[in-house]
Amino acid sequence: MDKTSSVIEIAENVYGLFNSLICMVKDTSLAANITVTEMFMQTQRIVARTYEPLILYLEVGFIYLMFCTVLTKVQAYGEKKLNQKGFRKEAHDFRKRRIEKNLTREQVAERSNVALSNIVRFEQKGLISLKNLIALAMAMDYTSEVKNIFSQPKYSTMEELTQIRKNTGKSRAYKKKI
Repeated sequence: MDKTSSVIEIAENVYGLFNSLICMVKDTSLAANITVTEMFMQTQRIVARTYEPLILYLEVGFIYLMFCTVLTKVQAYGEKKLNQKGFRKEAHDFRKRRIEKNLTREQVAERSNVALSNIVRFEQKGLISLKNLIALAMAMDYTSEVKNIFSQPKYSTMEELTQIRKNTGKSRAYKKKI
C-alpha cells in the first residue's frame, strides 16, 4: 500500500467520524437530553427570577451554535490537512506542465470547463475534486493516461503478483473463506 492510498483511506475514515460526531451532537437524544435540555432548564429558572427570556434564550442558542461551530471548524481543518498531503505533488506537476505548454490558468479553465478559482486552489493548496482533476488532465492532453489509469495491474509483493496471475480472466471476486 503506497503513501497516497493510505492518506486517502485515513481521510475517508476521518470525514465519516467527524460527520457522525457533528450529527450526534445536533440530532441525537443524548445531546438533546443532556446538553440542550439542561441549558434550557437552567435558563427557565433564571427567567422565572429575572423576567428577561429573550436575552437568556439567545445566549443559550449562541452557546449551542458555538459548540457546533467549533466541531465543524475542527473537521474542516482536518480535511484541509489531509487533502493537502494527498495532492500537493500532483498540483506542482500540473503547474509545471501548464507552464511548459505556455498556457495561462484562464486558458486551461476555458478548455476544461473548470472554474478558474478551482484551478488556483488546486495549484496553491492541492485541493481539487476528482471530476475537476480528470477534466484538467484531459484539457492538458493527458487523455490516454486517464483512460489507462487501471490498465496495468499493480503489485508490491510476490503474493499479490501470484494472486493477479491466478485471477486473470475472472469476472468476479469472492471473499476468502477462513
